Amino acid sequence: MRQRTGGAGTRGWQGGGGFYVQIERCHGVQKCASVRHDEEKYLRYAKGIHDAIHQFFDGQIHVEILDVETLYALEIRVMPEELHPRFQPARVGKDAEMAGAFTVFSKIETKKWPQKDAVLHAVQDLCRVPVRITMLGRELKAVSNPDVPEALEVHRAVNQTPAGTEALAALRRVEFQCANERGMNIELYTGSDGRAEVPLFPGIFRLGFMEGSGYDKLTPNSITVPAHLSVLEVTITASLKKKCTFSIVDHLNRPFNNFALRLVHQDPRVSPVTLRSKVDGKCRGRLGRGIYTATYDGGSTLERDWPIAPLMEDIEVHDTETPIFFRINVERIRFDCEVILRTRFEEPVSNCPFAIKDAQGNQICARVTTDIGVAACDLPAGFYSMLLMPSEESPFVGMCIELHVNDDGTFTPMEQTVATKHCDVNIHLVTPDGEPAPDCLFYLEPQFAQSGVMARAKEMKCQADEAGVAIAPMGLLEPYIFQVKPNGKAAAYMPQHFVFQTDRREVTVVVARSIFGTLAEDKVAIVIDTSGSMQVYLEDVKIALNQVITEQLFQSKKQFNILTYTDKVLAFRPDLVECSQENLEDSMRFCDAFEAGGGSELSRAMQHAFQFPNLEAMYIVTDGKTEMKDAFLNHVRSMYFTHPKRPKLHTIGINCVPRRLTWQGLQAVALLTQATFRPVCLEQANTDAAPPPMMCGDSIQWSGHDLAPATSNMAEGVTDEEEVEYYQDDGEYDTA
Repeated sequence: MRQRTGGAGTRGWQGGGGFYVQIERCHGVQKCASVRHDEEKYLRYAKGIHDAIHQFFDGQIHVEILDVETLYALEIRVMPEELHPRFQPARVGKDAEMAGAFTVFSKIETKKWPQKDAVLHAVQDLCRVPVRITMLGRELKAVSNPDVPEALEVHRAVNQTPAGTEALAALRRVEFQCANERGMNIELYTGSDGRAEVPLFPGIFRLGFMEGSGYDKLTPNSITVPAHLSVLEVTITASLKKKCTFSIVDHLNRPFNNFALRLVHQDPRVSPVTLRSKVDGKCRGRLGRGIYTATYDGGSTLERDWPIAPLMEDIEVHDTETPIFFRINVERIRFDCEVILRTRFEEPVSNCPFAIKDAQGNQICARVTTDIGVAACDLPAGFYSMLLMPSEESPFVGMCIELHVNDDGTFTPMEQTVATKHCDVNIHLVTPDGEPAPDCLFYLEPQFAQSGVMARAKEMKCQADEAGVAIAPMGLLEPYIFQVKPNGKAAAYMPQHFVFQTDRREVTVVVARSIFGTLAEDKVAIVIDTSGSMQVYLEDVKIALNQVITEQLFQSKKQFNILTYTDKVLAFRPDLVECSQENLEDSMRFCDAFEAGGGSELSRAMQHAFQFPNLEAMYIVTDGKTEMKDAFLNHVRSMYFTHPKRPKLHTIGINCVPRRLTWQGLQAVALLTQATFRPVCLEQANTDAAPPPMMCGDSIQWSGHDLAPATSNMAEGVTDEEEVEYYQDDGEYDTA
């Protein structure tokens, strides 16, 4: 459809003033060359457009039909109100356009008959009236706490308001709807000044709130937009939904907890509301005015399985500002039963399937216990059997519990002890770096031992196989004491003691390797890294070294020496020495004097140890903060193959990250000499630490052995420096 504006006067009437629609139809033409000309058809089309505009715009736009003697004329124009024929002679055709009319359709130009929808759309777009809506009322303040069920009202004080009256304020940021009968629906919201502006075409529009709003109604609830282009000012008042409190009480006059109350409004356009009662049987919410039907919201549950008798009660919410209270009386036919299930050790019987059967063996329900071990169900009064049906992997033993529900809703029993299974449990022992812990000897003991004939052995001795796995008969979910005991001999794993329990047939236990393990060779050199990075581990290393001295070197035929290294190397003796009492005591004092600091020259320490001609093995303790590149390995290979004894280089890595450069470097050194690499974690404390060495003149008791001091008080120290000075003092040593 072709549209065109009118003359110079068009802007004037669009800026303000009323308007109407003028239809100019061909009528009364005396001579017509066309035999197809039918004036009745022009009359029908004009009448149809008239009725369509009147209905679509709710009669707010006046339509004037004028007969003109122009052949084929059926012109539809929007005219300024002042050009109406009742005020002055009618203006048609070009004269109307020059006066400011706007032509929305012209049959003369288009040579087509008008379409109603196109004409209505053109008039609707042209005749937009600016509407400014101001909303007054009480403001609802949003609540940040999600536990608060409803919003809070904010009453604003206005200056010079008489006492005892309530002033309404502009409502900010409130959403509402504007709709008409033709399906138009506009969502609006007020700004910070409580106003909303929207362009509307003439007609009647309904105002209301969205579903879930805290406001109930608007007064007035509709506005009429006239055929006038000036700004339409509208003031509306919003009323809050009413505060309603529902108290749900059963026939025993007891509050009904967790009751799902469904409220259905008589107006089908209002969505139903579901409230759920709390422990006190009360639930609260805001409802709009009107009559509601209160029922039970059972969801997908069949009515025969509802906990109450059928409920249908009408309530009315009045237009009042005071809170409204309702009491809903229900007849309870099923009662909540919650049986607490625990093991002998007070562990909850969690996530265990169970079924309830009546006295005739009919299954009433089948559910699963909660995470805290509560078997919950709702049952009518009577006698029932609760069958626990744990799965094969479950730690619990199936059983039958006789359940009695009384007419007053009480039930017995309220608590029940459930037995747990006894079975073989695979215990996987691993070290802190994730490697298996083979041949680890440990002990298991029930923390709460049973008494009587059926009592199990108090302590079980177990040992892991080569894959680090041990099998032990255990009671699931029963606390057990796990121990790796000190045996006074060379131990591959550190002593441990802790309590654990498991509900599975597979369990993983972390055990820590001891630092040295067993010294397999007879002529050994122990090389200790005392660089600055070893500061946090040095005390543990001293303890472990003292254990080696007292448990493996004492009263043995081995030969040994101890070396420490930083930027330089310090040796306990110039060469390997016998395990005499004097040498052992001096070596313990030598160990006690270790201090961390400086760099890390492992290559120089190994070079010094390779000078011992009878050396069979070297035990190197380090955290690996040194260069482990090809040049270092080549140097080690050269020293190894030039030594007559080809000593093994056992490397002990402290807290090395598995499979990283340091770990791989220390492992490569061990593999080169057919020795062992021992990764050790020193994060846990050792409760069986060695006592510090005593001063000279005292007797040192260690693991039942008496290491009396020798006649000499000298503890010798030898370095790889060219010049070394020895002196006798109170057991200390120094280097020049």
